[in-house]
Amino acid sequence: MGQEHHHHHHDVLSSEVTAVVSASLFGMIGFLSVVVPIALWNFKFLFWSTHGWSHRAAGGCLLLWLCVGVLQAFQLHLYGNNARSPQQECLIYDTILGILGITTTLTAARDFPHKYVQNAKGQSGSLSQKALVTQGEMVEHSFYQCLNLLQAWYLHFLSSPQSTNANIKAWEPFLALWLVTSPWYLRKLFPINSFSHNWKFTPQHQRTPQETILYRIKKSQYMFYKHVLLHGLNISMALQQSTAVMQEYNHDNRMTATPAWRVYWLALNTSYVMEFFLQTLVRRNVIHNPTMLRLQQWLMTTSSIAAMWILAGRYYYYYGSSSQDDETMSMIHVRPLVCLMSLVLNLVHRHHDVFNVMITAGVFYYWQQQLQ
Repeated sequence: MGQEHHHHHHDVLSSEVTAVVSASLFGMIGFLSVVVPIALWNFKFLFWSTHGWSHRAAGGCLLLWLCVGVLQAFQLHLYGNNARSPQQECLIYDTILGILGITTTLTAARDFPHKYVQNAKGQSGSLSQKALVTQGEMVEHSFYQCLNLLQAWYLHFLSSPQSTNANIKAWEPFLALWLVTSPWYLRKLFPINSFSHNWKFTPQHQRTPQETILYRIKKSQYMFYKHVLLHGLNISMALQQSTAVMQEYNHDNRMTATPAWRVYWLALNTSYVMEFFLQTLVRRNVIHNPTMLRLQQWLMTTSSIAAMWILAGRYYYYYGSSSQDDETMSMIHVRPLVCLMSLVLNLVHRHHDVFNVMITAGVFYYWQQQLQ
């Protein structure tokens, strides 16, 4: 009876996830089917020039690779995992995606330095009509591209078969957590462009209300990304891994190979690159600023929908409980209290990300041990 109830519950949740995945997947397909034809129509102009060729080549490959990823996710969503090893396939895909993202950003900073661009105080190149993307903004961006690649590796490591069995040591996930968070030690070596700076310093008459709203949305999206989708998810996964003996609910259905995760990951990476690519299209008079802002809003909405399922925690493992023989269903998800503590520590103890993350993980691990 209990088992039936679990399965029924599981089906209800599955249909919710399917709806979210479908919505965000079609959002991504719709977005790319607007942007890619524009890029192809202006192919010679945008990609076929010797000036800054390395950035053009990297950007072209990245755009193509994102399209491949969306098709892969679409196939996964429609037909399920029929690949022999989706986990490995996704790991290879994510690694290439990460490397292309970093290369595109760094070649942009090298080939189109805009070193002498001093935007009017408070304007950012990615949203303001009159501003250019500065070299500082590009280099800062490469830091987050590196974080993306490391997080992909970290989550693949934690959801790989060898880390889900009983002989994993409790400290291993925490060592991995420390490693994936350690780049924050180097954060101060990269330029920092604060969001609030953008709306505090722009004279009122120079700034459109739409730009201000987009900045505020971007700021809240960034806070959400950092404390829920980055630190929150990483800590929650380490805690999950360190406490339970997990028996896979479905051999081929580990988190990083689920359609929901694939779509979220593609939306995040597309948002990163499109912020700059759409601005380039405006500067080159390929599209107009209102179109660019509409496309940005479209992408923001799609990314937000794609991120929703992570909050909902609709991802299953069977949990073998030591006291009973029957298996009870458990969800892997971001723990709200973990995110809250991460956020609070960030506000009271700024610029100490690694310390804050490890303290949060330690407190919750101790609390978990007490409850067992």
